[in-house]
Amino acid sequence: MNIRIKIACAIALFLPLPLAAQDLQADVAAGIAKIRADNDLPAIGAIVLVDGEQRALAVEGLRRVSGEDEATVDDLWHIGSITKSMTATLAATLVEDGTFDWDMSLADMLPDMAAEMDPQWRAVTLEQLLTHTSGAPGNFSIFVQRHWPDTREELMAKRRDILAGTLAKPPVTEPGTAYQYSNVGFTIVGHAIETTLGIPWEQAMDERVFTPLGLDSAGFGAPKGEQPWGHGSFFGRKIAKNPDSNSADNTPVMGPAGTVHMSLQDLAAWGNHHLMGQLDASDGLLEPETYQYLHMPILEDYAKGWVAWNRDWGGETDAEGDINVIWHNGSNTMWYALVVQLPEKNAVIAIVTNDGTSNQAKKDFFTLTETIATSLPQWDGTSEE
Repeated sequence: MNIRIKIACAIALFLPLPLAAQDLQADVAAGIAKIRADNDLPAIGAIVLVDGEQRALAVEGLRRVSGEDEATVDDLWHIGSITKSMTATLAATLVEDGTFDWDMSLADMLPDMAAEMDPQWRAVTLEQLLTHTSGAPGNFSIFVQRHWPDTREELMAKRRDILAGTLAKPPVTEPGTAYQYSNVGFTIVGHAIETTLGIPWEQAMDERVFTPLGLDSAGFGAPKGEQPWGHGSFFGRKIAKNPDSNSADNTPVMGPAGTVHMSLQDLAAWGNHHLMGQLDASDGLLEPETYQYLHMPILEDYAKGWVAWNRDWGGETDAEGDINVIWHNGSNTMWYALVVQLPEKNAVIAIVTNDGTSNQAKKDFFTLTETIATSLPQWDGTSEE
């Protein structure tokens, strides 16, 4: 199935586009060019899928400011906290096979650590961890960044050691009562998964999510080889980050919260798998009802690895408050990525850059997304998935 999809996409690149598609391609290319110029970004890329088909794909700029290699449509991009939607989906596979359930307590998910947990942690549920309502602190100590284990098995052990210290202290808020965005919470989920399966989170993600969905470009950490480099800032000067250095990404200890990279096409495909579920279609990984549960917010607008909105540009809805924009963004401060599902348009939009330093660029990504979404027709419910 994955080979057929890739062949179809390759053929589509050489077929003449309908006028409307040509206009969309031109608009997307012009939109990212303006964002890049306005914000001095090294490189930027965007893709639009409608009815599961690629309607626009554009990439421009340099892989790094100190080089001459241009970014390409096949390059890899670090997607930061979009990884959270992947960890939530991985957890959902365990819910569907009966290993976990959404109300399962942390004490039951990590029984060998339960005795050393602060009592408040023991009753925290999987759902609370995935919706940022568990009371987990937002981030780890800066000293965690120094940990770069050599093997995945050592990484799994290091996660356990670090999380043991976190779980020995009380949650920062009463579980279930408040929203606090938390990299720690998703790392706890990742460790619960790897402890239960007996394999590192990275391996579980490969075997249970990436491979079944054909996301062949997916990997972990800053992309290496002939790929874009992330960029930071030093006293206003843009600095390319060598992917072989530990400064190119967050520590892999917090991988379940945000260290995945992949191609722009696979990022859009990821969004489209979730969109299919939202539209009651099965992609073979999860039941549609499970995807929809992942997209349902609990407190405020955060669901499980996704943010759920109602916006005018998302399309017509039957009632105020209906979900018509489902999105997540991500940045390790050196890259930035955004993926948006539009159920009322049966569309996915993804935009990426290898520079995480411009707050204005991040706002511009949403502005361009809104512009593109507004231009797309309302889905009539009859298009083939």
